[in-house]
Amino acid sequence: MPTPAPADDLRYLKERILRKEIRALHIAGMQIMQWGVTVLVSLQTALFFVRRDIISEYVSRGLLHSGEPLPWHRYIIGSVFLFVLATILARMSHRTSQRLYHYRKQLLECLPSGIEEIGRFPELRALAVGVYFVFPLLDIFLRLVIRWD
Repeated sequence: MPTPAPADDLRYLKERILRKEIRALHIAGMQIMQWGVTVLVSLQTALFFVRRDIISEYVSRGLLHSGEPLPWHRYIIGSVFLFVLATILARMSHRTSQRLYHYRKQLLECLPSGIEEIGRFPELRALAVGVYFVFPLLDIFLRLVIRWD
């Protein structure tokens, strides 16, 4: 059995390194999404209880009548904070996916093993970035839809 030439060894080494990087970026991307959604759900829950306490305090002080919603200028503070956090998490996910596709492109250029990668799925990329913005939008939507009577 002939031994591979040094150039082939380097191509196999490059392929192995790129596959490890791609695998690590997949894992990192999923962890960012997992923890990002967890943080946003936790923050959304905390905002619910904080807003409820603020409403009860306003009612006890006579600033609101029972059954009235929290004023927009107070409510929107939590929504803006959710939006800022969602933007940070979306940017982290987007950056991770950019690096992933960069390494995948390099891998497609050197495939000495012949094992090809699965193609890109742009709709999944948009979903991975857009999932975070569901929380601030849902927060504002619920404020508009819930009847406080």
